[in-house]
Amino acid sequence: MASTEVWQAVQVRNEAIFAARQGCGVAQYNANSILIIGGFHGKFSNETFFFRVDGDSHSLEKNRFDIQDNIFPFQVPTVSDLRNNVVYTVDWQ
Repeated sequence: MASTEVWQAVQVRNEAIFAARQGCGVAQYNANSILIIGGFHGKFSNETFFFRVDGDSHSLEKNRFDIQDNIFPFQVPTVSDLRNNVVYTVDWQ
């Protein structure tokens, strides 16, 4: 049976802080946040961001801590454990 759900574009506050990139890692962090890690935007990145969804409000926030290595986690298994507030990924280097 075909799905009747439709994708919806959202307006994101603070989107200017996030350079367009490819190959970033993405995982659900908690009930209202998606973690965005690394990627490539002219150079490999160690940046981390949170995309926050709160009702009709959508914002992008740079995490105050970046990871130690520049990474390109494209197609790398990444999952989050919401109960323990941990994100796991496999084989970054």
